[in-house]
Amino acid sequence: MAKDVFISYSRKDIEAVKEIKKYIDNAVGIDCWFDINGIESGEQFENVIIDAICNHNTILFMKSAQSMQSEWALDELDFAKRKKKRIVLVHIDDSEMTDKFFFRYHKYDQIIWKDPVQRDKLIRDLKNWFPKDSHTNIQPGNGTQRKAAEAKQKTAAEEAKKNATESFANKAPNDIIIKRKRLLLWIQKKRIWLAAAFLTVAAIMGISVYAHLHRIVDESSYYEGMARVKNGMGYYGFKDTTGKVVIPCQWEFAEYFSEGLATVQDNNWKFGYIDKTGKMVIPCKWNNAFSFYGGMARVEDDNRKCGYIDKTGKVVIPCEWEAAGFFSEDLAAVKDENEKIGYIDKTGKVVIPCKWKDADSFSEGLAKVQDDNGDWWLIDKAGEIVEVKEKTEEEVKQKELENTKLKPIEKDGKDGFADETSKKVVIPRQWKNIYFSSEGLAAVENYNGEYGYIDKTGKLVIPCKWKDAGRFSEGLAAVKNDNGKYGYIDKAGRMEIPCQWKYAWDFCEGLAIVEDNNEKRGFINKSGKVVIHCQWKSIYDFSEDLASVKNDNGKCGYIDKTGKVVIPCQWKYAEPFSESMAYVQDDNGNYGFIDKTGKVVIPFQWKHACSFFGGMARVQDDNGKYGYIDKAGKVVIPCQWKEASAFSEEDLAYVKNDSEKWGFIDKTGKVVIPCQWEGASYFRDGLAYVKDDNGNYGFIDITGKVVIPFQWKKAWSFSSGLARVQDDNGKWWKIDKTGKIVEEIK
Repeated sequence: MAKDVFISYSRKDIEAVKEIKKYIDNAVGIDCWFDINGIESGEQFENVIIDAICNHNTILFMKSAQSMQSEWALDELDFAKRKKKRIVLVHIDDSEMTDKFFFRYHKYDQIIWKDPVQRDKLIRDLKNWFPKDSHTNIQPGNGTQRKAAEAKQKTAAEEAKKNATESFANKAPNDIIIKRKRLLLWIQKKRIWLAAAFLTVAAIMGISVYAHLHRIVDESSYYEGMARVKNGMGYYGFKDTTGKVVIPCQWEFAEYFSEGLATVQDNNWKFGYIDKTGKMVIPCKWNNAFSFYGGMARVEDDNRKCGYIDKTGKVVIPCEWEAAGFFSEDLAAVKDENEKIGYIDKTGKVVIPCKWKDADSFSEGLAKVQDDNGDWWLIDKAGEIVEVKEKTEEEVKQKELENTKLKPIEKDGKDGFADETSKKVVIPRQWKNIYFSSEGLAAVENYNGEYGYIDKTGKLVIPCKWKDAGRFSEGLAAVKNDNGKYGYIDKAGRMEIPCQWKYAWDFCEGLAIVEDNNEKRGFINKSGKVVIHCQWKSIYDFSEDLASVKNDNGKCGYIDKTGKVVIPCQWKYAEPFSESMAYVQDDNGNYGFIDKTGKVVIPFQWKHACSFFGGMARVQDDNGKYGYIDKAGKVVIPCQWKEASAFSEEDLAYVKNDSEKWGFIDKTGKVVIPCQWEGASYFRDGLAYVKDDNGNYGFIDITGKVVIPFQWKKAWSFSSGLARVQDDNGKWWKIDKTGKIVEEIK
């Protein structure tokens, strides 16, 4: 399989990431690359990772509380950013992005893995980015494509029967329904003699047969407080957050819970739905079935036709389509008997005729569709093609360019930007790649592999003559010449610092990191003068007038702004200073804290640590539980939480208990808001968003009182009295602290 996707993650999340990788591999038909075995040598690790990122098109960063603290994971993300790779942030836990992480990476595409709709969107996007013959954007029913797929599935099933080695139970249901049925039929025919053989061996060896067959051999992550488990006989059930199996392992297959229901498959290979007590609420009668979202689920009948049911099992849209997608912004893509795709609303009415060869889901009022010539277009909800037109100079002048919000679009592999308000294309699709900066200019790449810069009107203001180009920072941007050397230009395209460096990074507080031909790093100022000689294997930006550096032996220490080593290189890892203290890691992998003289002020006794904020720092003990210490190293809040945040301005931190529920504690460790929420966030402006058991978001005050009801699918923290929220239709709004809608966000 083509290795098109690189997964970046923290090793502390490896079990969850393995499951995600397996799901993506099976659903998309690609082989995601990630370092599963670990690489001991630091130099070898760097070489392997650099090669891997350079040779992959898409980077999936598994964002978690751990990965945001992982030096290696963030280095991978920064390198991918520099190499202008397609980056998607995959949220694999409920942790909020730190301010530093948000500042650096919030502009990239993001999906929440636990959200089935967003998970489906990622799978669909990956299929579009890396097309295979068997890929479609919506689930197959009848038709020529399905027949071809069945032929391939038949071959695969026969091969599986021959080898009897492939684990179908772990594959995504979309890809294996037909193969599972054929293989299970074969297995059932063999069960009698297999059971007899096993009983004989068990009797000889004294094995407890019952215990062996009913032991849990596999389990998934928690979704809505339940985790899927599989026993030794290959049947599926569910356990709760205490680890107790509350729904017996009796199903041939089971999906995750979504909106209180889970899809299950019985011994007749039919699908239905159970609730969290294990009660069958929708009988197993469907040939295929998918998770609920927005109160509706896709199903497929015995004639291989697709339709939709509600949570009572009632068919609300008849099964008459060859294929169907999920609803997004109240519309779903469907395929008719002529293999053409259109869109229906939630009543089943065709609102956009079936005339497209391929189609994507709606997002922000637009959807990508493909015509019979293979050309891609943007259409609105009326089915009209969005006008493609370059804005005139006069129109541009009338617009406040700095406030213009542009949405990326793509056609024939060429990138462009559309004005989100007018939906007009303001930058034509003429570039191979476009990368926006924060200072009003975007780096563009033409089809000769040359880089230049455009402004927000699409005008080329710096000619394409560079082999690489970075974003502008403090008025300067790093560019690479024909000789492969980096220097810096200003916004007029003038060469301010000659191209002489092997690599060069953005300016920060008047200094930029550069790397020489010997792969050693140092700092230059904005006049190009070397102010700290290139002698370090790695180096980080200054914090509190000190910068963390790593020498050739892989040891870390600190330098001041003159380049003088003020704390010797002796640590395995060294974090930037915060509140005059920094956490460092010793050779045994334990964490402690040093002051600015390098003195160890808190001993190396922690499995993990975080920077001080407000006089307190989070630490993790050997049992994996989090607590808090003060600057004297005294444990002021015992290590008893599965996860914990820093304290907010209101002196509250959100924590997760062993039941996977979130609540809030004060700086004495007292639980002031009980752990009852599926998700939680920092308090800002006196309010914090929390998520209920149904996956909806609302806001509470510091007493725990719900002041804004649970009615939003997504939410952001308050800032200056306003917060962003998303409704069931995918529209974003600004609300005030009473919950009143102030305006729609276009």
